Amino acid sequence: MNAYWKVNTYGDPLGTVQRLIQKIWKDQALDHFLAPINGEREASVHTRLLADVADIGKVNPFKPLMVENIARGVPQLVRQHPKARIGVLVRPCEMRALIEMAKRDSFSLENLVTICVDCLGTFPAEEYAWRVMRKGKQDGLAHEALQFSRQGGILAYRYRSACQMCIAPQAEGASININLIGLPARKAILVSTENSRRLSLEEMTHGPAEEELIYQHTHTLARIRERNTGTMERVKSSLAGLVPKDVPQLIQQFESCGDCQKCMAICPICQVEGMKKEHGNHFHPESVRRWMLSCDGCGMCESVCARNLPLSIIFASIRSTLHQRYNYLPGRSLNEPLPVA
Repeated sequence: MNAYWKVNTYGDPLGTVQRLIQKIWKDQALDHFLAPINGEREASVHTRLLADVADIGKVNPFKPLMVENIARGVPQLVRQHPKARIGVLVRPCEMRALIEMAKRDSFSLENLVTICVDCLGTFPAEEYAWRVMRKGKQDGLAHEALQFSRQGGILAYRYRSACQMCIAPQAEGASININLIGLPARKAILVSTENSRRLSLEEMTHGPAEEELIYQHTHTLARIRERNTGTMERVKSSLAGLVPKDVPQLIQQFESCGDCQKCMAICPICQVEGMKKEHGNHFHPESVRRWMLSCDGCGMCESVCARNLPLSIIFASIRSTLHQRYNYLPGRSLNEPLPVA
């Protein structure tokens, strides 16, 4: 069971989290840190392997923009630096992907210190660029989102489809989880972990969290799940007849796309376990089921689809059915085997 600790932010949640990450870097004697940093253009972000703890000042984990799933680069990184201690900053969907990838590949999470931050939602790239142009600076949108952390974010109806239907935006499963959904982030945030002693959280925080803060966090998460589940059902109903109802129909959808497979090329799960085909060059149903069971819901597939298919709702609908059938949730536990061989 996770232990929750409180961190007072004194009106600066971004700076507080940056300093907390720097403390973790030093406490854990990290050699490198993988994180998204601002690009040269106003509306861009790039994943970088940082070697200097001072560079954490360039990192903004609350930036409402996601253009790639960081988990995709971790297996190669671990193999390139087999003895290094590496920190990785991820969103909840990326943490789920990382756990599911580790189940399939031979890379180990042992030397990784993963830091996961509650996700307040992300805009499509074009929407983000337009809003940055209006704000005049990149961090303006992140600060705006943080102002509404107590409500679980702002402008959810303008977010990427995957974010609108995400029922698990909370940070969990990482070495250390930073929670702010449902909280007055300009006053305090929560840090949760299963091993506070190993991470010296007693020295990095302001003590165990009050029950009221924990309740605010969990209660708001429940409301977000209810809202986003309702969004998924409404979208699915409005696209009735266009959304595949099961894996065989999904395979037909894939095969109608020809040799494109951009959705698979960008998917972190497909990177470590590609889709198998059977006689007649058809996708193997069990292979597709394994993929859908581990789908983390990041929505990167939809962002690259050449046919502009609503892949977020298509995949969300299929995986929801499979999760109920197999009682399996992606990223729930590294030790939980996949129910489909």
